[in-house]
Amino acid sequence: MRSILFITLFLLSVGAIAAVVPTRNDLETEMAHSPTQLTWVRTVDGWEQPSSWQTPPPVEPPLHPFVVTGFVTLAGIAVLVATHRS
Repeated sequence: MRSILFITLFLLSVGAIAAVVPTRNDLETEMAHSPTQLTWVRTVDGWEQPSSWQTPPPVEPPLHPFVVTGFVTLAGIAVLVATHRS
């Protein structure tokens, strides 16, 4: 029983830490909206304004770590219940 509680606490801790740590996508978005962004950029086609570039469609955010942790926890408990011998 202690090992189950330890694993559950560990998974919840890892999920909480993963929810707080910024991802690469967050950092790129923050840098793209910085006020020090240049107005003209040298490209293969010459000097262009970044505002004239086509932006890719927004990416749907991934699942929150607590959702994944919940699924993993439920799967683990289901396996433990299914393999429990009376």
